[in-house]
Amino acid sequence: MKPLIDLSKIYIKQSFQQNNKKKRTSFSLIASLCVIALIVIFGLGFSFYSLANQLATIGQEKMILIVGSISASMFVLMFTLYQQQGFYYKTNDYDFLSSLPIKTSTVVLAKYISSYFLCLFYHTIFILPAFVVYFIFTPISFTAILYSIISLFFSPLYLLLISNVLTIIINLATARLKNKNIINSVFTMLFTLLIIVFVALGNNDSLTSFFSTGEISIWIKVLLPFLPPLFNAIVLNSFLQFLLFLAINLLAFGLAILLTSLTYKRINNFLFSSTSKKNKGSMQFIPRKVTHSLVKKDFMILINTPVYLVNCIIGAIMLVFFAILYAVLAKNNGATASEAEIFVGLFALSGAMMISIVPPSAVSINVEGEKLLSLKSLPIKFIDIVKSKLVFNILAYFPFILIANIIFFALIPTNFIIILLCLLVQITSLFLSAVVGLLLNLKFPLLKWSNVTQAVKQSMSMFVTMAIMMIFCGLPILLFIFFAESILISLQIEIYFLIIFCFYILALTIFVWILLSKGEKLYKKIQ
Repeated sequence: MKPLIDLSKIYIKQSFQQNNKKKRTSFSLIASLCVIALIVIFGLGFSFYSLANQLATIGQEKMILIVGSISASMFVLMFTLYQQQGFYYKTNDYDFLSSLPIKTSTVVLAKYISSYFLCLFYHTIFILPAFVVYFIFTPISFTAILYSIISLFFSPLYLLLISNVLTIIINLATARLKNKNIINSVFTMLFTLLIIVFVALGNNDSLTSFFSTGEISIWIKVLLPFLPPLFNAIVLNSFLQFLLFLAINLLAFGLAILLTSLTYKRINNFLFSSTSKKNKGSMQFIPRKVTHSLVKKDFMILINTPVYLVNCIIGAIMLVFFAILYAVLAKNNGATASEAEIFVGLFALSGAMMISIVPPSAVSINVEGEKLLSLKSLPIKFIDIVKSKLVFNILAYFPFILIANIIFFALIPTNFIIILLCLLVQITSLFLSAVVGLLLNLKFPLLKWSNVTQAVKQSMSMFVTMAIMMIFCGLPILLFIFFAESILISLQIEIYFLIIFCFYILALTIFVWILLSKGEKLYKKIQ
């Protein structure tokens, strides 16, 4: 029991570990995390409240529980699928732990506990607003509130099982392949996309099925079997349904530990063994510009690190997904010219947010780890480092911006000025997030980590970047949602886009000046 407790403490502590020597860094990390959480909770609460208002008109406000639960499940599954890669496999502590007289199941359980607490935090952020909105629209009972609170601690167990199983399948399929890191990244992205599609369809299917038959769809019952018992337990105050909910999640917990323990050493041994053939040909040195070489290096790190790749590219994929979604909704609803402009505004502004929340530059220094110290010893100018990081960030997202805009405006034609301004808003938001992310990564570097998940998901630079970009991108969206009619009638959407573009240019100018004047000093301080 003592090894389990000690290891769990270490892994939980590592979740908030930073490379700075200041003791207040962990507190700053937690404070930033709480600020982001509050922003997300209030934003989701507003969205759920608006949806519940619409559902209340047809007497189905209780369905907000299903919508909120599916949305929370989607986020947790997306988060844990690539998080588990870094928690269990190819971690820096594997050789050391293997040499100790500690059972594999103990190591796995300790890692599971640390990932559980992170998942619990994220799941609570997404599901809590749905519970609050539900009790606003329905009669409050003590048992329903009690079931809701207890469910917060048990729901992540089943979701962690799904993530662990998918992670095991991905790594077993790729562990012995020559280009296993790249193929692993592709599989991880594929499963993430499938999760997004499932939830998008699942929300619509569950509502449609409930309104037509009064029952939750069979699709939800099969893929997320803990949701129907939880829904029935809260709505009907059914103790038996709540026991069924607990049983499903406890069984999921046991299966997750068992399956991961059985495959933990086998997969790690495959991952740490080299399967590539030696190149017997002569080596060739091709002279390239410094920026070109540094950008290529960053792309190789991105492609070979599944956690890093999925974390950074998921926003770009969501941009394409919502471009299709908004365009299809506008066409299916037979939107008029003015109504179509609302979808154009939502696409432009939400797209700017999606490609700005988690920029690669915010953790590009972290993922290099202590190799960055070797890079610092080379005769490379700081301005070349800056250019390479920014170019890398922009090139990673720019193709997705073009694809999304081509798809959207091919389906929803409009005038050239609006298309141009939409592109400018999204591109300047991309530039701004790249500069902000790099500046904050120089300010809060994290070079010492035991797994890459810490460098990517638990970095102070990433949390603060998310908070800043949520403010810069979230405010224009909220203003547009609340005052869409006034903007379209009196201000016109072109003028609104132009104002947002100038706002981003001003912010970009300020942050570029700070980066150029303070960045080199911060870079030299990194140890």
